[in-house]
Amino acid sequence: MLLTFTGCSKSQTQLSNSPESKQVVENYFKYWNGKNGKAILSTLTERYATSKMDWEFENLKSVKLNSIKEESNTELVVIYRVKFAIKKKKNGIGSLNSGNYTWSFTVIRKDKNSPWLIDNYGEG
Repeated sequence: MLLTFTGCSKSQTQLSNSPESKQVVENYFKYWNGKNGKAILSTLTERYATSKMDWEFENLKSVKLNSIKEESNTELVVIYRVKFAIKKKKNGIGSLNSGNYTWSFTVIRKDKNSPWLIDNYGEG
């Protein structure tokens, strides 16, 4: 009986991580659509802060988040399958063209008191 109760408690704890980690992904797309590179960096882990990210805002019309599906969830890592659409001013310029995409987003935190941040994303 104790093992069953512990298992249920753990599931509830894991599920409570989801809203906060999901919000980070939602914010990433909100900032990307708003062409706010500084705000995008606030959703990413430190390794992105030192990189020279080119968000290609000059050719971006819009980015629309269509869906977020949780694929796995632990206390410190949540993986999402994210579907979104991009509209570009002109295709063939930059890394992405207008169209629908499905990417995987890995959202992590250092410990249970740390903020959730995106550590990895892309096709896959």
